[in-house]
Amino acid sequence: MTLGTLLLRFLSPVTVIVAGFASATLLVLVFLMAGPSPWLFIALFAALGLVQGASFAAVPELNAALPDRALANGGIAQTGNIGNALGTPVLLAVTATGAAAGLPVLLIACYVSAIAVHLAMARSRAVHARMTSDQG
Repeated sequence: MTLGTLLLRFLSPVTVIVAGFASATLLVLVFLMAGPSPWLFIALFAALGLVQGASFAAVPELNAALPDRALANGGIAQTGNIGNALGTPVLLAVTATGAAAGLPVLLIACYVSAIAVHLAMARSRAVHARMTSDQG
C-alpha cells in the first residue's frame, strides 16, 4: 500500500495501473522460467495490488462529474463480480487441458490486453483533449 500511495504522488493512476500490469507480466514470465516461489507470488499480488488501488484512484481523474464517478465505481464493482463468476470456470478449463504453460500464458494475455486497452484509451483521451482545446 505504501508503494502505491508513493507512486500516485508522482504518477497518474493510469500510469501506475499500466506499471502494475507490466510488473505482473514480468513476474509471470519469471515464473515460467524459474518455477514457483512463494516470494514470486507475493510480488505478483503486490503488483496486482497496484492495479487495484490505482484503478480506484483513477475514477476521479477520469470522471469530472459526480454521477460519472458513481457509475465508474459501480462499473469497477461489477467487473469484479464478472471476474469472480467467469474466472474460476475459465481457469479450470485452462488447467484441465493439461498444458503446464496454459495458465501463465492466459495471465500474460490478460495483462498485456489490459495494458493495450489502457494505452489506447489514454491516446483517445489525449486526442479528444487536443480537439477540445483547438475548438476553444
